[in-house]
Amino acid sequence: MPFILDPQCLSCARALTRPGICGQCQQRPPGYDNAIAPLAYEDPVNEMLCALKYHQHLSFARPLAGVMVDAVITQRQKRPDILCAVPMTSRALRKRGLNQSVFIARFISRALGIPLWAALLKKTRHTDQQSTLSAKYRQSNLAGAFAC
Repeated sequence: MPFILDPQCLSCARALTRPGICGQCQQRPPGYDNAIAPLAYEDPVNEMLCALKYHQHLSFARPLAGVMVDAVITQRQKRPDILCAVPMTSRALRKRGLNQSVFIARFISRALGIPLWAALLKKTRHTDQQSTLSAKYRQSNLAGAFAC
């Protein structure tokens, strides 16, 4: 698996040349304490995620969750009070039949003993598929798409 070994921003997990907080997070601190990104979104990780999302290959959920659990344990940062999952529109959920982020988050929740609040966030509008967009457009694609 393509583990991210380079230094990351302590807030958003963006790749950095040395440990610290990236310029973007210094200018506009995110509304959360920190993010963990142990894997790069490249083969085979992106293939596993797409197979889970679009073809319900549920066997990929446990190993992906395991990597996240290991990352939380080894980073030795304060554990989150709760976990939330990335929501889907009701139309997308009906089409797929499964919210893969909730499925993965359940494994993480059980392994770490952290409550999962799967309904904390709502997706308020349809967005283009992130996997079809360049990194430049991913953030703007999601702007204003979620609410508590």
